[in-house]
Amino acid sequence: MKFAAWKLGFKIVEVPITFIDRQLGVSKMNKGIVKEGVLGVLKLKWLSMFKNYRSRVKNVLDVNPSY
Repeated sequence: MKFAAWKLGFKIVEVPITFIDRQLGVSKMNKGIVKEGVLGVLKLKWLSMFKNYRSRVKNVLDVNPSY
């Protein structure tokens, strides 16, 4: 959703979050999750080359003008 908002010209800002180091237990992060994250970003970029976000928003507004 953030990528689509950026493509539509909205301003994106970062809000910092501070995490403390884990004291007990182990991380659930694994290679599969990292792979999914990287490939997900690449997929979004690839698909965005073939998608016109502005016309999609226009179609939504035509169908439901309450937005």
